[in-house]
Amino acid sequence: MEAQAATTIPVEAPIDLVPRRLPVQDRAKERVERVLDTMAAILVETGFDGISTNLIAERANIDVASIYQYFPNKYAILRALAERTFAQNRSYIEAYDSCIPAEEDWSTALTGQTKYLVNGIRADPTNIALRRAIRARPEFCAIEKRGNELLAKTFADIFRRRGIPVDDESLRRMSRVLVETGMAILDVVSTGNVPDPDAYVDEIKTMHLAYVKRCIEKSTISNTAQA
Repeated sequence: MEAQAATTIPVEAPIDLVPRRLPVQDRAKERVERVLDTMAAILVETGFDGISTNLIAERANIDVASIYQYFPNKYAILRALAERTFAQNRSYIEAYDSCIPAEEDWSTALTGQTKYLVNGIRADPTNIALRRAIRARPEFCAIEKRGNELLAKTFADIFRRRGIPVDDESLRRMSRVLVETGMAILDVVSTGNVPDPDAYVDEIKTMHLAYVKRCIEKSTISNTAQA
């Protein structure tokens, strides 16, 4: 019998999400920011599938070769836009916390921050369009994961400053759970297919407060047992 020919299954090459270079001069930084701004505008208008580097270059009024100096493809541009947007979200939370008097405890901070962050993202078309693009593609999962990790670290730092009585490991885990559950509900209310989305936001706040209180209770019981 003739040997059966082996079937070769082609393997797709991983998508390059790494920028080719970082801008150094002010003019180059301005050009890259214009590319990201244009990506954001088109993302809101058409979604990610309708974007190409040629379209970005045309809308930004720059040569497409200039884009390729810094980004290998539109996927890398999306990653850069995501990193910029996630950094802005973290800065919003820090700015909000700085307005809360230092003597206020963690519950006051959490109550306002959860609603502030969720409503802020809901009101920002770029944030919503960006999350839809990222959630729709497996290759972007690492981008979302990294963004959530950094946002959780921001929450953990704020809780630590507010004197929340849990150990560092529990604090990191708790903050990550808060971010992941909050973002999951955000994705639900952002579809526009749920009645009274504000009620969902209030439920997030209630759920988060109860969860953190339970974490504190568990930490207190554990510390008492070890004493």
